[in-house]
Amino acid sequence: MNLADNLRLMLERRGLHEACVKAHRLRRCTEDLRAGLHVLQAGMGTWERLVFHPDTEDEQAENQLAADLKREQVGLEKLEKKLKKAFQRVADEIPPFEIGQRIEHICILALSPFQIGRPLPSPETPSKEIKQALLALSKRIGALWVPDLDTDALSRVLDDQKTCRRWAKQAPELKAHYYMGVAPVSNEQMLAMVAAASLSDRTDLFKQTRTLARMEKKVRRLRENWIEAGGQAPWPAWNHLFSDSKAEWRLNQIAGRLKVAVEKADGQRETVHLLQQKALEAYPPMAIYQAAGRALAALEQLDAGQEVSLAADGVRRQVRVATGRALFLAAVAGLRQSFQRAFPDVLLPGEVGLKEQTKARLSPRQEMLAEACQTLDRLGAGLEIQRSLSHALSMGALERSHSKLRALISWTDRVYYWDQTKEEKREEQIENSKDHHEFKMEAHWRELLGMSRQASEELGVMKLRDLAIEALGILSEVSVERGWQSSQPSLRVREKKELLRILVQLKEVLTHQFYMKGGRRSFMKDVVRNLAAKKAAPVRSKAFRLASQTEVIESVAYDLRETDFVALFEAAEQAVAKHSDLEWEQEGVTLRISTWDRINVFHTTPDERRHKELAKELSELDERQRQNFLKCDALLEDALDRVYPPGRLYYALGGLRHRVEVMKAQLQTRTRKGTTRYRCVLQGKAKAKESLKSWTAMLVRVFGPLPTATQLLDIWASRDGSGRPEAWLRWDPEARGTPPILWKPKS
Repeated sequence: MNLADNLRLMLERRGLHEACVKAHRLRRCTEDLRAGLHVLQAGMGTWERLVFHPDTEDEQAENQLAADLKREQVGLEKLEKKLKKAFQRVADEIPPFEIGQRIEHICILALSPFQIGRPLPSPETPSKEIKQALLALSKRIGALWVPDLDTDALSRVLDDQKTCRRWAKQAPELKAHYYMGVAPVSNEQMLAMVAAASLSDRTDLFKQTRTLARMEKKVRRLRENWIEAGGQAPWPAWNHLFSDSKAEWRLNQIAGRLKVAVEKADGQRETVHLLQQKALEAYPPMAIYQAAGRALAALEQLDAGQEVSLAADGVRRQVRVATGRALFLAAVAGLRQSFQRAFPDVLLPGEVGLKEQTKARLSPRQEMLAEACQTLDRLGAGLEIQRSLSHALSMGALERSHSKLRALISWTDRVYYWDQTKEEKREEQIENSKDHHEFKMEAHWRELLGMSRQASEELGVMKLRDLAIEALGILSEVSVERGWQSSQPSLRVREKKELLRILVQLKEVLTHQFYMKGGRRSFMKDVVRNLAAKKAAPVRSKAFRLASQTEVIESVAYDLRETDFVALFEAAEQAVAKHSDLEWEQEGVTLRISTWDRINVFHTTPDERRHKELAKELSELDERQRQNFLKCDALLEDALDRVYPPGRLYYALGGLRHRVEVMKAQLQTRTRKGTTRYRCVLQGKAKAKESLKSWTAMLVRVFGPLPTATQLLDIWASRDGSGRPEAWLRWDPEARGTPPILWKPKS
């Protein structure tokens, strides 16, 4: 009987499959109740909460939902306690299941405390617990499968080809075990397996090692030549800006070749080290051991940073982000994948009783985030993050060697710093290598941030967010010359043209990305014509986008087909036509009223009476026209909110642009004792600021909270074991909370 059959029979015998199915059902039920309660509480006003008797319908529904949620939570907590004990008994009998529990716990810690797409509340708190879990995982793997593990012996075996061939002759056959997965081995047996794997044609480790030796020899020769050329070039010649001496020219040539040679040697050194680490995977548990070290090294690079984001109220906010968290999440995903490769048929606790679900339909915001992830894939973010993780793998191996080496150096050796021991020299080499890998990881992280910003440039929603943030910053700098002056100052409004340019870019993005064009009134006419021709049809948008403006019109018309939108618009248009006729008649009557008739207040002519009647009719007509257009606007905005939210943003830009355009500098004067002084006062900035804030708040309401560059990388890196980005994109932190913790290892 193999490991998979043994685990399946044990889970069935203990009835854990049915219990886990029930737990998954209760968990989904509590999540739905919590989401419904959140929506209901958000929609209830303050006044309803202040009135205690009698309860409103919303309050009664809230109380019922709260009671149902509490009942389901109590049942779920009791069931999870029983599952935790049962899983622990299974783990005691099947060690790979215990390793799966530990890895699942690390995955939950990596995802839950930070909350995807949210600012990092405290980078130190989760890091400490995750670090302890990773160290415990590495220690447990060594204790179970290689009790006398010595990773430093690996370098001694793989450094020399003859030694490696001698060890490879002793390589045992990898044996399957019915409850361990693979049979435990000694450190010598593991090294023999690694030596045999390194000599295979697939890796060709020693060919790469010989290439590295040639590169290092070339670096040493060029460095000696560079030192020699530096001695031949006198110091003043190095600082001559207008001409190069022959010695200086030769020095620069050698320096350029030396730089290229060093870069090639560094790359080749990484290749050799990765092949050495790859050879360790000849014994499957060691692949998990290495992945844990890589995740630990990536965890050490986490740091708290700040980025600018849009808040729900439409203003800029500085949010805290976890710099480098995407690297750590990718390393954790690699840890889970290494477990699945080592023990392909072993389920994680969270997978027991979980049925294969059909792919759920994503919301427009989730579709937009999925598209952003696909854009990052296309830009090569996956390759860039693997390059960074290769350095993390090297750092993990160096850190294990460093920790052992520190224990061998006494405090007296450190006091006599002028006479270094062999261990101290080796420690210095390790620290230099760690600094090199850390520098490379930071460089790859900067490349990933650049890709994330490029993805934001290509996606219309992200581009709108970035332009809105830029517009808010420019508006805060709009100003005029201040202070009283003896001469008349310039009336120019600083940064106004730049702000108008940003608004033009916002309109272009909405036009090109979301197919919005024309004015509000022309759009209403198109909708009315579509309704009159009975062409309205439902059109499904994808990631807030449609194929053409015709589809936008059809979708809006379909939503308005059962309203009085057409009647209101036609009444408003008729009022416009009648308004022109009345104005024409009023002008004719005005011409017929003589000057004497205007002066004579004791007698009213028929033309004067008609003029007053026309003025009253025009006023009433203007009011009816205004009311009809306001009702049409309200219906149109509601329809756009439901079927195509970017349309409302597009038409709101007109009012925002008007507020910016009417901003002007007003000249004020003050004369005292025959002296006149001048100053400028900026008018209209407060209204423009309020209008822009309202528009950016609408942007957040339409598209939801949009991630920053770092947060977008976090979302992209939050994938399940199969590498599908949709798996965690379907999880909405605001509605669904955090994934459940089914098991937590003993302290």
